[in-house]
Amino acid sequence: KVTQTPQFFATQLQAAPNVDTLRQLNVCLSSEPIAWREQFYAQKGPNLLLKMLVDLEKDRAMDMDQRNLCLREVVRGVVTLL
Repeated sequence: KVTQTPQFFATQLQAAPNVDTLRQLNVCLSSEPIAWREQFYAQKGPNLLLKMLVDLEKDRAMDMDQRNLCLREVVRGVVTLL
């Protein structure tokens, strides 16, 4: 089980996380208690995910495969929050 805090993920989202971090976030979003998700919301996590989605779409310098993996994980995170 992933034991990172919502604050950790909010910080990581601001610092352009890697695919593994995004996958860990998705595990937390789907398995942690509601209180964890509420803390993620309080850290502006959904806004950070959406900003990252836009930034990844614009980033043409990143390796295309890596960018697509990140995009997929960010979209999964957004969908999990709906």
